Amino acid sequence: MLQPFSFRTSSSASPDTTEANIFIHGYSAGHSDKDQQFLLEKIPTQLSHYTNIFAFWPSSHYLHFDKSSLWALGTAGLSFGTGSPVWSFGYWGVAGSFAKDRMKNFTDARSRAERMGVVLLEQLKEYLRDNHPQINTINLIGHSLGGRVVISTLRAFTHKQPLAINDVLLMAAAVEVTPVEARAMRSLLQGRLINAYSKKDRTLLLNWGETCLGRNDVEHFESVEMNDFGHTDYWERLPEVLAETRFKVPTHISPTQVQEPAATVSPLFAPEEPDAEHEMTLKLDSPEDVYQHINDELTLLIGELSQPSADEALKQAQREAHKRLTEHQAILLKRLAELEQNAEWNTFTIAFYGETGAGKSTLIETLRILLQEPSKQASQQAFSELREQYGLSEDNLQRLQQRIELTEARLSELTQELSATLQRYEPPHREAQSALDQANARSSDLTQRLGHTLEQHEQLHANALDAVTHLQALLAERKSTASLWQKLLNRFRKMPEEIQLGQATDALTAATATRDSTAATLAEEQHKAQQEQRVLERQLGEIVATRDQACTALGEQQTETAHHQHTLIQQRQNNESPEFIE
Repeated sequence: MLQPFSFRTSSSASPDTTEANIFIHGYSAGHSDKDQQFLLEKIPTQLSHYTNIFAFWPSSHYLHFDKSSLWALGTAGLSFGTGSPVWSFGYWGVAGSFAKDRMKNFTDARSRAERMGVVLLEQLKEYLRDNHPQINTINLIGHSLGGRVVISTLRAFTHKQPLAINDVLLMAAAVEVTPVEARAMRSLLQGRLINAYSKKDRTLLLNWGETCLGRNDVEHFESVEMNDFGHTDYWERLPEVLAETRFKVPTHISPTQVQEPAATVSPLFAPEEPDAEHEMTLKLDSPEDVYQHINDELTLLIGELSQPSADEALKQAQREAHKRLTEHQAILLKRLAELEQNAEWNTFTIAFYGETGAGKSTLIETLRILLQEPSKQASQQAFSELREQYGLSEDNLQRLQQRIELTEARLSELTQELSATLQRYEPPHREAQSALDQANARSSDLTQRLGHTLEQHEQLHANALDAVTHLQALLAERKSTASLWQKLLNRFRKMPEEIQLGQATDALTAATATRDSTAATLAEEQHKAQQEQRVLERQLGEIVATRDQACTALGEQQTETAHHQHTLIQQRQNNESPEFIE
């Protein structure tokens, strides 16, 4: 069962804002109160006009060892600690076991990050409801495996969530995201999708099997390269990261002003909407109609400024605009009267003045079409011929767009299937690996116990053999030094040494049998353990092979679908190319 997030709000949080920044740490961080306080203090003051919350999760620690880790390292170190001639091999066994165990520790944390990302918004919603009920919009900031938590959250995010996600900032993210996924994630956000990465981050090279965002520029992300950053520099230099990525940095207000949160909620006192949308039309039946219409539009605009507002600043701006427009209306009426009196309606020239990009060309082209200019009519005729020739009908373009959308949907389904496949094989893979580790531990424990017992029986056998040898030598000496009378008596009765020798011989025979039985038991148990280990290794290999085969098939389908999508998009771009219109 997953441990829940532990949320802590920075003391510098603004109590009135409706937008919050959610910070998520990476591997081997946030594991103690001191470390959590250290991370909270890294939130810069330039974000103090938001509510800033740190989401702490069980990210493990590279120096944390559970019982299975300690047992594995202890077993690997047995030969190293006995002083045997192969002590060097024992040393490398300890080092290899340590590296393998730490890699497993990180892999488990990586899988846990994905699972934590799925439940982040649900747990955060409960925390906000109890502590910050006014928050309705969040920004996500993740570092290292914290970035993996964020990506997992976006993969599971739907618009049914009550919380809106504005901006996302990933720092040294230890996760791989395809351009197709990035495009889908970007469509879920109200703001920006930012990737702060560094080519000098060598730590992410240890994230085997993935091309990490934290070292690469990926399409559909706003990628910002942090040139001289290492993996652990981001929290220490967070103000610099925010400045480089322009994350929540005010650009048009003074530092003393409070930056408003993202515009995701309507103002409390917004002007009322008019009952019906006013459509501005020009009737050129007579010059008087033009003059009257201009005056009517200005009168309507002045009337719109009379709408009440509870905002004092807005009310003052409305009064000022109303005053100036009323003054201009009087001047305009005077000039319209002069124009009406002096104007001659005949052939005339229209001139447009304005800055680049103001829309002059659009107005000119519209007039050329409305006035049915011969050259424009010729262009339209040429376009119609090209449209007929290449089948550039609106229906065809819509069908092409539908095929592109279906392809995108299929890519999304394949991505979800691939994720589901990995999650489906993870429990049996973990169980098989755990069973193999437990079998190895049992085998090691049994070998150690039986080996100790065998050493005891070897010692008993050696003692019994020494006793027999000693009594044989003593008996030979007594016989060689015995008198004639003693030799005569020895023919009718056994010497005490002969009796002891018989007993010692029986003890030696029993010790030999016990030693051999123990050795046979040890060999048999070792054989059983090896067979069990081979069976478990074969099962683990079959699971890995089946998982890899399924993932490879889905990956090939993804590649084929992405290629098909690229072809369709290229076809649509060719159909929409300006060369068909000129």
